[in-house]
Amino acid sequence: MEAILLTLLGAIIGAISSLAITHLYYVKGKGLETISNNMWESLRNIMIQQTYSNFFTDEAITFTEKSKFEIKKGIPHIEELRILKEDERCKGLLKIVDTGWDLPYDATTLKVNGDKKPLTHIGFGYKSFDFHLEGKESSYELEFNLCDLKKQEKQQVFKI
Repeated sequence: MEAILLTLLGAIIGAISSLAITHLYYVKGKGLETISNNMWESLRNIMIQQTYSNFFTDEAITFTEKSKFEIKKGIPHIEELRILKEDERCKGLLKIVDTGWDLPYDATTLKVNGDKKPLTHIGFGYKSFDFHLEGKESSYELEFNLCDLKKQEKQQVFKI
């Protein structure tokens, strides 16, 4: 009888300590994960702003879109778009977020007023583009299509 009680007591103590360790790992560990993510994001922002400083001036046209739905579902989307119009050229820098981590480098396309334009992957979740401004057209429609490996698609249109 005593052996059964000791076995039962051991099982209960083991279950309680297991729950406590799990709680510390999964719940309390989120704080450290958040701190490291914030540090990484700050470092990335510093490096991008140093390298592409001309996009972080008052002359740049900036669009930002933070969507909790896409982040939660892992749908790739453009979180930030910065555009510079210089004489007859238009340059852009876009930040793509995909929490599913399954967006191939070449899975993002850009069409400017219906014409496909190339995008250059520059790292840290950023891509850049550059195209010639045609004539004196005052507005342009930039259409971005993103599709990840799970076939989750997102189309975003910006008018400049």
